[in-house]
Amino acid sequence: MSSNKIELDHKDMVHDSAIDYYGKRLATASSDSTVQISSIGGASAPSQLLATLSGHYGPVWRVAWAHPKFGSILASCGYDGRVVVWKEGAAGQWSQAHVFDNHKSSLNSIAWAPYELGLCLACGSADGSISVMTMRPDGGWDSTTIEQAHPVGVMAVSWAPATALGSIVGSGELVQKLVSGGFDCVVKVWAFVNGSWKLDSVLPSDMHTDCVRDVSWAPVLGLAKFTIASASEDGKVVIWTKGKEGDKWEGKVMHDFEAPAWRVSWSLTGNILSVAAGSGDITLWKEASDGQWEKVTKQLLGSGQSNMSSNPVGVDNTFRRKFDKEEYLERARQREREEKEEARKGKEKGPPVQRQPLKHRDYEVDLESRLGKTQVVTPIAPLSQQAGYYCKVCECVVKDSANYLDHINGKKHQRALGMSMRVERASLEQVQKRFESLKKRKDPDLDERILKQQQEDEERKRQRKEKKKEKKKELAAQNEPEEDIDPDVAAMMGFGGFRSSKK
Repeated sequence: MSSNKIELDHKDMVHDSAIDYYGKRLATASSDSTVQISSIGGASAPSQLLATLSGHYGPVWRVAWAHPKFGSILASCGYDGRVVVWKEGAAGQWSQAHVFDNHKSSLNSIAWAPYELGLCLACGSADGSISVMTMRPDGGWDSTTIEQAHPVGVMAVSWAPATALGSIVGSGELVQKLVSGGFDCVVKVWAFVNGSWKLDSVLPSDMHTDCVRDVSWAPVLGLAKFTIASASEDGKVVIWTKGKEGDKWEGKVMHDFEAPAWRVSWSLTGNILSVAAGSGDITLWKEASDGQWEKVTKQLLGSGQSNMSSNPVGVDNTFRRKFDKEEYLERARQREREEKEEARKGKEKGPPVQRQPLKHRDYEVDLESRLGKTQVVTPIAPLSQQAGYYCKVCECVVKDSANYLDHINGKKHQRALGMSMRVERASLEQVQKRFESLKKRKDPDLDERILKQQQEDEERKRQRKEKKKEKKKELAAQNEPEEDIDPDVAAMMGFGGFRSSKK
């Protein structure tokens, strides 16, 4: 089996790849937050990078091509909890046709539905839910959600074939079902009934003992049974089969790889299963006439070598990589020489850095211009537009004014300005010049304003004295003794009882 090596331009690990319907383009998802589209070349036309799509704010986990009936459409999902639907326009220009960001956590899997069901995308999230997005005729999108599909997180989703068992493509009632696997080690089947998604079956939970990493529903193409493959981190790949409606799902361990099984994928005819397990092993499996699964080929990622499974039973060492000892010994020597050279350069001290003495600021520190204002802060906003006080010298954001003052007066900020923390000693001439500059800056109306202020202070003092005198007079008037009243007159008026009888 021949292989074609494609050089990618990603800056970090590649997590997923998908070939388009015609086998001419490859889409890859990477931890560098980008999706890249490359042409699949041959001997005469080498592969080349066609487009780099940036729309995620974290690692991109999966990519998936839609059926060409709907145009050149690609979907991607990632750690940021977003699904981005990309569409190719004129001249190979890609744009975001839709962004779905309703999930609360990482989106781990996406899968396009069979084209007979329309442009429909299923998404599995680490928040435990599955969402299904469907494009309307007017270009908008509707979404339905299966809450708590796997409470501890969904790892994989896959659509059932749209045709019923034993029927020919394009005839009969359409089947609208999903299979999912999650961190709970369980595989579940969901069916769309009466306008909503319902749990159809929970496959026996004793088959997997660890997280279900991937699931894949095989094409039927006239077969008399449904077939699902599931891969788990426990190293087992399980084949699930079911006959007519009403039968129960039966599971059988196809093979225990004794290493995490990452991905499973069926061929277009549904008779060959591809399994990625361990660290770089891809194997192809086919069901024999006796119901047992046999290994057809094994491919080592990056080696370009494959071997048919006609080897005798036992430990197969022919797939191990062959290393050129002389080449790697020379690489080790070269690395050792580079490390010694770097260590030598580090010990060599250059001339001391000359920094200017500390100087006073020639600008006013702005601490109040944004006080009491409301600002909308987005995750992708630059640092200068984040909440807090931004230092353009150090390119950092400080959350409060006290720490901001400490920062701009601190050693790190001053060093970034090219100054040390030492203050230059002023000479007599510099002090004299400073006094002269201050005299020139003196306000000509200063004496007049000082005199006016003094007059106002004296007027306030005088008014306070007057008020005190008036209060004293009032108190004195209240304490003066009353004049003697004739007793007879007082008795006639009824005041006699108020006077003392003492003489």
